[in-house]
Amino acid sequence: MSYYDRVTPYLAYTRLLPAYFETCFDLGAINNDYPIQIVSTGLKDILIPINSNDALHELAPDFDQIKKISETYDVVGTHLFTLEDDRIICRNFAPLYDIDEESATGTSNAALASYLYEHNFLRRDTYVFEQGYALNSPSEILVRIEGDSEHQVEKVFVGGRGYFSEVKELEI
Repeated sequence: MSYYDRVTPYLAYTRLLPAYFETCFDLGAINNDYPIQIVSTGLKDILIPINSNDALHELAPDFDQIKKISETYDVVGTHLFTLEDDRIICRNFAPLYDIDEESATGTSNAALASYLYEHNFLRRDTYVFEQGYALNSPSEILVRIEGDSEHQVEKVFVGGRGYFSEVKELEI
């Protein structure tokens, strides 16, 4: 188990409307109880709440449209999440950087932990994020938050466990 220290998060004041994403995927999947917001712990992502685990995994994202949105808002991509039965399940799309979907995203989950903590949607010292199931490459990303007396995030630490899944050779 190892952690690395991230910068203090930046929560953008501008909240984005669900309608901005109508060309990216089914708007009916978006959970309107939480704001769509740009957050950064080093790299900016758009955090998008989704209604359920089923809705999250049934999404058919339009990667070309997500790429356009990413360019418009100067972000790496979109980080979609759902809170279900004390679990936090995520999917991350970054086609602007030729990553249609990523199985483990430390900076995005650090940003999501900060968002959940500061908005008091789910305030914990340590978060466990599940990601990669849609790719058959499941991962758990651990994020530890240190906050001040007013519940503002002061430090974010990201970590997890690693294992070998395959070996590849690269000729240069």
